[in-house]
Amino acid sequence: MNINFQSPNALIAEFNKLLDYHIRKLEQLVKIDQEHAFELKYMLNALKGSRKGFQDCDQPIPAIRDCIATIAAGQKSPNQEAKLLPIQTEILEEMEIFLLRYNLK
Repeated sequence: MNINFQSPNALIAEFNKLLDYHIRKLEQLVKIDQEHAFELKYMLNALKGSRKGFQDCDQPIPAIRDCIATIAAGQKSPNQEAKLLPIQTEILEEMEIFLLRYNLK
């Protein structure tokens, strides 16, 4: 894997910042958007759980891909008619961009 980043520690810190940013954003949206609180909480819990697993792993660079894949898989509904909220789509897109930016995909 060819990582496009100076230091693995800096990459890990950057990914943690990305997760923390989205967690804080979703925590605020849950308070504001009561109509979609269930969906927002579901993604919020997915991000928190993935962050915990990422922080506890012993090989964090490969775990970044797994973390993002797990979050994305958890947001897919078995009911194909259900659509993701715009914020869910935005978060998943930003995570994919992170993978591409650092050549982790």
